[in-house]
Amino acid sequence: MKKGSLKRIGTLALVFVLSALIVTSSFVVYAGDSYYNATQTIISKATGTLINHDSATYKFKITGDSEVWVDFDSNTIGDYRIEVQDSDGYIEYEDSSYGSSFFDFELSSGNYTLTITEDSSYDDNYDDIDGGELNYSFSMKRSYHKTIKTTKAKLNRKKVKICRFNSFYLYGSYSPSNSTQSGSWKSSNKKVATVSSSGYVYAKNLGTTTITYKHGSKKATCKVIVNHDTLEMGKGKSNNLKKLVKYAKGYKKAKWSSSSSKVSVSKKGKIKAKKHGQATITAKIKGTKYKVKVYSYDKKKLKKEAKKLLKSLLVVPSSLKVGTIMYTDFRHCKIYYSGKNVYGTRVYMCRMFYYSYGTLYTYRVF
Repeated sequence: MKKGSLKRIGTLALVFVLSALIVTSSFVVYAGDSYYNATQTIISKATGTLINHDSATYKFKITGDSEVWVDFDSNTIGDYRIEVQDSDGYIEYEDSSYGSSFFDFELSSGNYTLTITEDSSYDDNYDDIDGGELNYSFSMKRSYHKTIKTTKAKLNRKKVKICRFNSFYLYGSYSPSNSTQSGSWKSSNKKVATVSSSGYVYAKNLGTTTITYKHGSKKATCKVIVNHDTLEMGKGKSNNLKKLVKYAKGYKKAKWSSSSSKVSVSKKGKIKAKKHGQATITAKIKGTKYKVKVYSYDKKKLKKEAKKLLKSLLVVPSSLKVGTIMYTDFRHCKIYYSGKNVYGTRVYMCRMFYYSYGTLYTYRVF
């Protein structure tokens, strides 16, 4: 017994690409789950001398959340303590020089004061003693998130023709590659085709739409023409294809034609299945052709053809007993039958066949 052909269902594999960001420590400073892509010097170099617990203050301003660091160089001699206060006098950060000459902390927008105090004022018993002398030299910098604007947006395709109920991916790119702005997708006619946040386009109805990829203020577009469809209908039945192309601009002035007399079409897009067979109905709208392949079937002829194809598949045609033929939809019919196999040892209680577009597809259910 020959096995019938089975329709293959394509599997869409989604590949997730993880892009690695390679940076230098002098440009990007990581802080928690965020990163800063720009640096700024707040105080280039400050020097001074402090004696006996004296202090020196430096005022500075921060715009936007920042990672701030104070770096004392090798010219600094003596013990010291630093303290950072906001404009309300709240201490945001404090530390001493014991074991460190580099201090780093996070600050949000606001006005601040950095105070440096000579700190050689404690003995081992934490009793006050005469202070010492501090010769200091330091610089202050910050890392912050700087907006890098997109200068160009691009799509991998500019025009796509697709069948109804099919789908595809559009891939957007932008420059510069380190732009910090975000991207978005939009369809000008969601009734024709929709687009997801990842560029997945799904065709819903015949017509034309424009898919726009926007990154920052820059845009790129792709024209999507949904121009093919299929329809199955019994002999003598009618339908109005004008409804299928109503989302195409200018559809009311469409010029209709049929490739075969088996299916007729009127000037207003009304079709009628006249004979067993198929025909391509075309609607020409402003230079664009929208096509619908119509399969017209006669139930008696379909049953006869199905029986003939069934018998050709059986080793012992005489054992064939065709039962009920059910039409699950316009596209398929189920034919139930019983019979013996070549050895005569098993009865095939039920085998399901799908007759579609002149091809018989089979599926065992016993």
